[in-house]
Amino acid sequence: PSMKNILAASSPKDLLALAIPFFEAHAYFMPQHDTKVKDSFKAKKNKEVVMIPAKVKELLKKEETRYKVADQFAHDLVLKALQLSAWDLFPFLFRTNTLSASMFPQLLPTLIAKDLTVLVADAIKYVQDVPENQIVEVLKYFLVSETKEMKFLKSRLSYLSSHGLKPDLSNDQYLNLVIARSLNTTLMAHEMNKLTVEEVQQLLTYLRKWLKIYGQVVKPSAQLRLAVPPLANIIAWTNLVLDSRLIDFLLSPSLAPVIVSLQKEVSAFSNTCSSLVGLKGTILHIGAQSPKPPRPCDRVPAEGGLGLF
Repeated sequence: PSMKNILAASSPKDLLALAIPFFEAHAYFMPQHDTKVKDSFKAKKNKEVVMIPAKVKELLKKEETRYKVADQFAHDLVLKALQLSAWDLFPFLFRTNTLSASMFPQLLPTLIAKDLTVLVADAIKYVQDVPENQIVEVLKYFLVSETKEMKFLKSRLSYLSSHGLKPDLSNDQYLNLVIARSLNTTLMAHEMNKLTVEEVQQLLTYLRKWLKIYGQVVKPSAQLRLAVPPLANIIAWTNLVLDSRLIDFLLSPSLAPVIVSLQKEVSAFSNTCSSLVGLKGTILHIGAQSPKPPRPCDRVPAEGGLGLF
């Protein structure tokens, strides 16, 4: 289908039927491959909703899948998809790397209002210029909201449990995407007051989990399926929350338990790091083939001294 025909679609079903094979034909893989997908696609006319072909679903699961289309066409297609509420097209649009929050400032708020959890996560993952006020809105959405996905899992909890399945009823996998983004602490500090005390408690509890994971030297990639927040980001966010909401921590008794548990994790982590500092010095001296400086306990005390320093 031509770009002109795609933009002339008058319904979500028609737009999907025309646009999906277009994207399918312009798929490429980063960074390992640059392979065009040439599999044909025929819309199922007897269905109320056009189904995305299995091959495309498989491609969308691959983190490196991208779609190379003209910027202007992608822009016009976003406007068309928003006009027709063709939400199934956005997983493809996000992977064109052309969507901009400054160009479509209402995109993320609209996705949140529609409770389109996976698309909100995609926006945070692929759109680079999301402003701090919208990042806080995403935080609020993922911290205490029951998304459609969570509601469905809870409704099927007894069935899943009877089959030995334990669904994740938290939004941590989506919070990972937010915390993994680059952080401007100066701009974000002005937005942190929008969080309620309950949301601050939830956020610190989440950050404490990651400090525990890194402190135990557990391989982080085994903990999730969407993103791994770097340790530097975890520390920066923790400092940001503590600094920007200091009064709440002093006056809100409900925050005391999370501070106590956070203190335990940080103390345990700092003890581990302290022991690594000495090991790092030893390895550096061995690598430089120079004598190791004596440890304090190995030094010969000066006359009359205790040997402590």
